[in-house]
Amino acid sequence: MSKRTTVENLGEALSVFIQTAEVAQKSGILSFDDAVVVKSAIDFVMTLNNPAPQDEVMPVVKSMPEEKSEVESA
Repeated sequence: MSKRTTVENLGEALSVFIQTAEVAQKSGILSFDDAVVVKSAIDFVMTLNNPAPQDEVMPVVKSMPEEKSEVESA
């Protein structure tokens, strides 16, 4: 890791976590199962940091307003 002491964005923070998890796993601090869970968590957060391109985003569909029943309109 570098000598920097501050993290300035989510990508940098994730990089620090990834490097830490790799060092911990290689040195036996994390079990393989623990490393798999950490990797899964990192991948999940990475998807939040890298949203899908605009053409792949599903549009939000608003429901139609409900019609008033005869009881309500009376």
